[in-house]
Amino acid sequence: MRGRAEEEESDGAWETAGTRGLRHSARRMGEYHAKASGADLEDNGRRSAAWYRQAANKGCGVSAGRLGALLARGAPGVERDPGGAFAWTSVGAQRGDADSMFHLGNAYRLGSTDWGVTSGPDKREARRWFLAAAEAGHASACVSLAKGLLESQGGGDVGSLGHAIELLERAATQGSQPAAEMLERHGDAVARVRRMQQRIQSN
Repeated sequence: MRGRAEEEESDGAWETAGTRGLRHSARRMGEYHAKASGADLEDNGRRSAAWYRQAANKGCGVSAGRLGALLARGAPGVERDPGGAFAWTSVGAQRGDADSMFHLGNAYRLGSTDWGVTSGPDKREARRWFLAAAEAGHASACVSLAKGLLESQGGGDVGSLGHAIELLERAATQGSQPAAEMLERHGDAVARVRRMQQRIQSN
């Protein structure tokens, strides 16, 4: 177990690395303060936001997305800022961060003012960002897309049903419990798609 002096020395090393403008180190400092426990949660919240902002300003999409999430939900030491949440989450999504893409998709799906969406729900934009997140390997985005396909088609369109099952299987292999439950719940549809695929392959 490390003593207090060792902890302070370690923290100081991170601080020095961060102030040199090293993007990765700044992100790690943001993560460190986000997870820190203790009496001064507000100070850790402010520091986490500041380090994420520094990393985001240096091109880190993950940090931009995490800063956006902090601003959307608020935290000790961090006031809610829907406009800032939308701006930073958009930056993260444009830089390829799958979590940011998923959060934008949800924001547009719900018309969430917490995330800075003021024009009401927008299914087209929601689908756009869910698709991008799913392509980037985001399990929850795969589940959201699959749910939308199943609800809109009512299980009647084999092509859409096959795509939905493919998305759910992709999410399930990543350990998504909701995906596994949906596959089990739609077992008849899964079997139907499998039979159709086997017939296509045999022709």
